Amino acid sequence: MFFMTQPSNLSLEEKHVYVQRWLSRLLPGHQQAIESYPMNARAVDSLYREALDAEEDERRCQIIAHGYKEKAKKYKAEADGLQTLNKQLGINLEDLSADARETLNNIVDLAINLDLKDCAYTRQEN
Repeated sequence: MFFMTQPSNLSLEEKHVYVQRWLSRLLPGHQQAIESYPMNARAVDSLYREALDAEEDERRCQIIAHGYKEKAKKYKAEADGLQTLNKQLGINLEDLSADARETLNNIVDLAINLDLKDCAYTRQEN
């Protein structure tokens, strides 16, 4: 992936080469069709801008995906810790009623949606 900011003062030929490389990655196996598209300023400039936008979008998606992977690791570690705690305390989730499990699942979903880091409750005395 290119993921580098391209200067706007590239020549038409440099933009054409950039676009051909981008199209080759986008459409593998269609090299002959890619090489034969008309090289006029309007087509190359349009495809060049499209390539830059697409690569920026891809970079952003990769950043977001990485963030989700990190969150998944964190939630997995927390789940493993809670499972260990449940075993130590002798709490078996299967022993809970359906209503209790549903309430617990709702609380977990709410905590995830609110992106809570700590769900501890501390009562403050007046």
